[in-house]
Amino acid sequence: MPDRLLALPVRIEASEIVPLERVVADGVRRSNLVRLCGRGEEGRGEDVTFDAADRRALLDAGLPEGLYAARTVGDVTALLRDCKLTAARPRWEAVHRYRFWAIEAAALDLALRQGGIGIAEALGRIPAPLHFVVSRRVDGQEDFLELLRRFPGLSLKLDVTSGWTEGVAAAIAASGTVATLDLKGTSPGSSVYLEPDPVIYERVARLFPDVWLEDPGLTPATERVLAAHRARIAWDEPVGSVDDVPVGAGAVNVKPARIGSIQGVLSLLEHCARCEIPVYGGGQSEIGPGRGQAQILASLFYPTSPNDLAPPGYNDAGPGTGLPSSPFGPVAGVTGFRWR
Repeated sequence: MPDRLLALPVRIEASEIVPLERVVADGVRRSNLVRLCGRGEEGRGEDVTFDAADRRALLDAGLPEGLYAARTVGDVTALLRDCKLTAARPRWEAVHRYRFWAIEAAALDLALRQGGIGIAEALGRIPAPLHFVVSRRVDGQEDFLELLRRFPGLSLKLDVTSGWTEGVAAAIAASGTVATLDLKGTSPGSSVYLEPDPVIYERVARLFPDVWLEDPGLTPATERVLAAHRARIAWDEPVGSVDDVPVGAGAVNVKPARIGSIQGVLSLLEHCARCEIPVYGGGQSEIGPGRGQAQILASLFYPTSPNDLAPPGYNDAGPGTGLPSSPFGPVAGVTGFRWR
């Protein structure tokens, strides 16, 4: 499957990076829009880098001139593999993949639009209505009740915090709305890291017997607690390629920008299908075309999973009106690497 996309012809005549900004529930989200233009068409990708200095570094450096010599999407991929986009090494290793994904996605979008087809047609697949969950960090019962009032009838993916006492966890579990719990135990140093706690892990594993338990921090104590729940352990943050999928993984959260290339995404999906590992889609707070690109991939490969790919309006600070419910379908006839 990757070969037919990499072989697509593309002509790039102009390029730019544009900063994006949107007020969301957690503050202000910023990212970079990558635009590649040629033959009267425009391809778009999104650099989801969170760190301000790393995001600025790409804006200052600009895109490599070698893009204009590319004749296929595969040429763009090869160029990215062999070039250094910025002089300074990014704080997080994943930033390299975020940048590569943004540029390659824009090139793929442009190639498809220049060819007058959509990615579904190029892959020979049919998009299906996309099921999604709403993802939030919930510190206590009041936060959770407000979430239920704001988004009635929707399934949820929740970040577990140290405030999840027995009573709080039991009240949330009783709602029957939770599809995934993110334990945030694999990324020390990040702002959302939760120190692995066997007491909390035992509590949520017991009270939520049917949900995915994502990214636990594994220590001897937590492994003992989770031993009976291995089939429900899902992996997200550690997975950047096929090689990162643990043996016996219960599920994998596929995040295209974290993987960094369309070839990597499709290889990961093929591996999970071969090993019968369930997959679901995840976003990275995209505010530009990156969200739609993750949505169309989910629609093509894992539409009925609990995808953390709600439309961006669900992440806004305000109450939001007129938001689509789950599942929602793609618009027919869209060309390029786009959902709508």
